[in-house]
Amino acid sequence: MKIILRPVDDNVSSNWDKFLMNFPNWSIYQTEAWLGILEETENVHPVKLGIFQGDELKGLWPCAELRKGPFRLLGSPMKGWMTAYMGAASEGLNPLELLKAWKAYILENGYHHAEVSHPDLTGDTAKQAKVEFVQGGTYAGPLPSTEEEILAMYKKSCREAIRKSIRHGVEVENTDNPAFVDHFYYHIEDVFGKQGLKPTFPKSQVQVLWKRLKPTGRLITVWAKRNGKIIATEISIIGNRVLNAYGWASLRAEQEHSPNELVQFLAMKIAAQHGCTRHEVCGGGDYKTKFGVRLEPAYRVLFYRNRMLPVMRRLYAMAFRLRQKRKGLGTEMPPRPALEIDHRFDAQS
Repeated sequence: MKIILRPVDDNVSSNWDKFLMNFPNWSIYQTEAWLGILEETENVHPVKLGIFQGDELKGLWPCAELRKGPFRLLGSPMKGWMTAYMGAASEGLNPLELLKAWKAYILENGYHHAEVSHPDLTGDTAKQAKVEFVQGGTYAGPLPSTEEEILAMYKKSCREAIRKSIRHGVEVENTDNPAFVDHFYYHIEDVFGKQGLKPTFPKSQVQVLWKRLKPTGRLITVWAKRNGKIIATEISIIGNRVLNAYGWASLRAEQEHSPNELVQFLAMKIAAQHGCTRHEVCGGGDYKTKFGVRLEPAYRVLFYRNRMLPVMRRLYAMAFRLRQKRKGLGTEMPPRPALEIDHRFDAQS
């Protein structure tokens, strides 16, 4: 029987996570909390779709709608949403049939552009569905259950960095202190400042992440201290036995103490204790392989109703990068000093 996508009823919508977690391949990026994060940070409208065969609900497909001028867009997710993937949560359904149903929904509802990313989608599937795709990659790998096995998975240089960090008196902890958000963004600004740039996301995005996910117990926030001051921070998210590394940063002036390796090590240990068996680190950078992950192919599937839209999007991306450079004036910002935990960021110029 043919698969179709349509909005779910009020019962499913109101109990979204309960229905979602009935499907074995659900992810944290498909949950109610994450849809709320996108709604607040990206100014989008969540669209909760069901995957149906006849009247039987066979899966869920979270999306979000937005407008750019006269154009209606549908993302699951869109590039730039700091969301690894969304797409379909289902069991035993053919990825090609799912993609065909997605395309049919877009056409029937008049969207000008749509995107979807999901681990089950491939370039061949996109070709068969007659939609475009972009191949990228994500770093991922198994997450062992014990501290010893995690260390054994690391490259030798990473293990040595962890031992060095401990020798230098660096201490790490998983914290629920709200000051974490300020320190994390302070560190991110220092990282971008090395190239004379500003962060590509505002502090408010991290504040929303904290507000939405901390109460669920799915947000791991680790910081590293040396001489009582915070020198590195790390954010990870857990869901359905997967550890998703959201981001980490350390102050340039403190990197000689190798705190990045130590905060990531603690995050992985905590996730393993919560039953996680897989570790995903999205984005580029082969330096991530030191943590025992490897580059896996990832695909972003695209639909354009108008052939000028991808050209306009590339021009917009170029203009955005130019604005970023102008904001930072292209001048390297001096390295920032480490701060006490209770530093008053609101008093800082």
